[in-house]
Amino acid sequence: MSPEQAKGRQVDKRADTWAFGVLLYEMLTGRQAFGGTDISETLAFVLTREVDWDSVPAETPPSVRRLLRRCLTRDRKNRLAEMSMVRVEIDEAGEVPEATPAAGITEPLAEPAFWQRPAAIAAMLLGALALGGLAVWSLMTPPPSTERLTRFGITLPEDVQFFSTGRHIVAAAPDGSFLVYTTTQGLRLRPVGQLESTLIPGTDGAREPFVSPDSDWIGFYADGQLKKVAVSGGAPIVLCNAVRVYGASWWEDDTILFGQGSAGILRVAGTGGTPEVVIEVADGELAHGPQMLPDGEWVLFTLRPATSTLWDSSQVVVQSLSTGAREVLIDGGRDARYLPTGHLVYGLSGVVFGVAFDADARAVVGGPVSLLEGVRSAGSGSSGAMQFSVARDGSLVYVPGATAAGGTARRLMWGSHRTRGAAPGRAGSLSGGESLTRRQTSRARHG
Repeated sequence: MSPEQAKGRQVDKRADTWAFGVLLYEMLTGRQAFGGTDISETLAFVLTREVDWDSVPAETPPSVRRLLRRCLTRDRKNRLAEMSMVRVEIDEAGEVPEATPAAGITEPLAEPAFWQRPAAIAAMLLGALALGGLAVWSLMTPPPSTERLTRFGITLPEDVQFFSTGRHIVAAAPDGSFLVYTTTQGLRLRPVGQLESTLIPGTDGAREPFVSPDSDWIGFYADGQLKKVAVSGGAPIVLCNAVRVYGASWWEDDTILFGQGSAGILRVAGTGGTPEVVIEVADGELAHGPQMLPDGEWVLFTLRPATSTLWDSSQVVVQSLSTGAREVLIDGGRDARYLPTGHLVYGLSGVVFGVAFDADARAVVGGPVSLLEGVRSAGSGSSGAMQFSVARDGSLVYVPGATAAGGTARRLMWGSHRTRGAAPGRAGSLSGGESLTRRQTSRARHG
């Protein structure tokens, strides 16, 4: 995936030349150009790291090295504009001039290594060109025959009911291995590969579950305190005192952001301590669902204005921790989440929408796409929570039902929409139809 794709920006033919360059690099070196343990790490490497040029064999002809660099430059203004230009470079790389013997020398020159011969160079590059085209095609428009949509319901046992539906009641592990949800008995953990859920001891009255980036810990709010409990077992650990938590998230640097409504947004270490206010709001405003963006500087959250009691009238905003500058991304939306694919997902009137998002420029790209309808939301007097959660691999869990009124929901839906054999770095997909990446890219291209 090219850097502009990773950022959620519009793409053109230069994304093809980037993909070709990645494949050619991997053919020459026998190693991944941008390795990573998961999709989000691979995308981060695409945006921040150069390929290891020292791994390119020393005997690689200068023309091939030049071609690689012109394909793998992050600044697409300096990248080869399209594959026809790559073909010209390939033809030039294969044109090795004949050596002319010096006067008086009759011995034949040493034969070049196989892959340095013009025919071998051309065959290798043309092979990479064909593979590159296939890779880009599978990335941008995978055929329906290679896709697999998984979607199934999870019905709660007869003696189990959701608890505190005016707050978040479900969270998916970032690695997609389990989901956790709040019940009148406490938190219940359900591994994806198992049919039964397990009650987590010591979590009576727990609400607002969230999971650490490594999926090893579950955070929650109970008894006026923010707490965490290890997925592997053990007693809950108190992190800090808190009042009426309005959404929480765990950042990669082991800090936790949580909303406090009219008190703004607070931050506390994942190991516990005294929380600090990092974002303040004006009188009458409420802050909900903070999440740190990848740069570690801007915080994404929902801001309900003082002029309304309806969370659907809220704004999705970002604010700088250093300068306090605030920017409105979406006017009329709630409970937004940033995904490592370079998208925002958010709720409005029981519908989950997705939109491409340029995190560097802090700007949405194109118009929103409806991903899922009939998703339960907290009531207007409760919080801005929409009852869904998304894992890094694109799996999505949600609670059906448009509102929190009645408190009778007893069912979770778990879904994923993936492509078999997807290459590392490919954007994850969401349940509810086509992948977000493909739909949003198509919409951006066609206005």
